[in-house]
Amino acid sequence: MPSIQGTNGLVGAKYNQSDAENGKQAEQSYAKNRESNQFEHQHLNVVTNGCESVRLDDEGASDCRSVNRTLRTAVICLVILSGLATVPSPVLAQPASSRIPLCVDAFKPDLSPNPAPALDPMRTFAVVLGPYRFSVPWVFLSGRPRANLQSCELGVNKLAIQFRYNGDVSVSSNEIDYSYGGVGFGNDAPSDLVEIQALQFYDRAPQDYFDPSLRYKNTIRAVTTAGSVKVIDGLEEIKPGWAATEGTHWHRATDETEVFISCDLISLCTGFLNLRDLHFSAHITLKQHSVREIRKIDATLRSLISNWRQNQ
Repeated sequence: MPSIQGTNGLVGAKYNQSDAENGKQAEQSYAKNRESNQFEHQHLNVVTNGCESVRLDDEGASDCRSVNRTLRTAVICLVILSGLATVPSPVLAQPASSRIPLCVDAFKPDLSPNPAPALDPMRTFAVVLGPYRFSVPWVFLSGRPRANLQSCELGVNKLAIQFRYNGDVSVSSNEIDYSYGGVGFGNDAPSDLVEIQALQFYDRAPQDYFDPSLRYKNTIRAVTTAGSVKVIDGLEEIKPGWAATEGTHWHRATDETEVFISCDLISLCTGFLNLRDLHFSAHITLKQHSVREIRKIDATLRSLISNWRQNQ
């Protein structure tokens, strides 16, 4: 190659000297790489590519192209396998189409001229309260969703239900039906009907309004000398003595349940029930004669909760 002459004649000389030095370094690098390849070739007996094994002889019979192909195959297979490991398992993944949809205008009445016929009263509606997920039959829901509404998830944080604590025994299945097809405490309501205006989950303690313990303490503190506190069949009967028309309060507490009920001179009583072990507090309404059946009411409510609860 002709040298490139500069104004002082030194440029071409420097270029030729640099080119020679680069060529020498390239030859040395090639020699080292060749020795390294021969060393690896002699000591590599088995190359595993993740899908199959390729055996190389001790004499290096397979050339570098075979080794390179094997190594490329190994890299490709490892990348594929690592990619598969990050894909969610189809067993764990739940398709969106299988999830029950949220209800839309669930409690809006059907005012069309020709309303759709009512659906099965035992069809279920999903309700989520804290860590619990329930599947509640339509007939137990108080403040009923539309009778022609398909199963869906009620977006509520409090559950309103009604049930009977005696119920009817089915002869064929020997099961007790605690449902009531009507609404509220009308003239046709059974005598053992209980209505839960709000059943809600709590983390540490019920809200003050829903806490029967606070209501009991406040009532006991206000009892006058004209009042009385006595125990009847395991229930504390409390009459504060403020006035002759004030009514009566009832209280019962165990490790699992605490209840405080107030009854005035009408036939209905209201109260608060705390299922301590389940972390549920409830605002309840019941007939006055049903107060003595609070143990059975407690057991029935727990049974329904257990039956409706879905395993997660």
